[in-house]
Amino acid sequence: MLRPLTQGPAALLGLDAGVLAEGAPADVVVYDPNGHTSIGLNKTHHMNMDYSAWEGFEIDGAVQTVLSRGKVI
Repeated sequence: MLRPLTQGPAALLGLDAGVLAEGAPADVVVYDPNGHTSIGLNKTHHMNMDYSAWEGFEIDGAVQTVLSRGKVI
């Protein structure tokens, strides 16, 4: 499951990414498929907007941690 979601898209786009190895870019999302997320401007919205069509929706799954270039953001 990981290869089609990581190495495949990276190769198609010509990116040096899609692997976890020393010296490789460390862009990683830790996702919990058993978690739950409530969508809202004050909770998950990160763009410069004051509305969301998805406001108040409850969805399955939750992002636990995001790393960009090896740093937790």
